[in-house]
Amino acid sequence: MPGPSWKIALLTWIALWPTVTVVMWVLQPQLRALPVPLQTLVITAIIVPLMTWVHMPLLTRLFRRWLAPRK
Repeated sequence: MPGPSWKIALLTWIALWPTVTVVMWVLQPQLRALPVPLQTLVITAIIVPLMTWVHMPLLTRLFRRWLAPRK
């Protein structure tokens, strides 16, 4: 059972902020010539799978006791 929405949102932000920062830092020089919509397409095509299959599963495992404490 998932935890409260605010806890999921906080974990998502904890994973998303550094992921976006690193991906943009690495790719921005190569993508600069593309229009902004194509830049965001490429960046989000990388970030969404990372968040879905790497970061969130890891964070939900690490924080499982905090997300859904046993009563």
